[in-house]
Amino acid sequence: MALTDSTTGYAGTSVRAGHFFDTVRARISQELAYRATLNELRNLSQRELADMGIEAGSLKYVARKAHGLV
Repeated sequence: MALTDSTTGYAGTSVRAGHFFDTVRARISQELAYRATLNELRNLSQRELADMGIEAGSLKYVARKAHGLV
């Protein structure tokens, strides 16, 4: 005989689903923040990037690192 949770019908199903959606929501939020940072960096001049020590070819890396995606 299997034990079930009366709120889900299956033991832990809603907990796992909730965790899944929390993870997806956090990843989407992270990705949106990354894109916003990348767009801001792309709008800077070569001089401004050089002042910060950033090369134009490393913008994606810098934006990903800023948001913990590296």
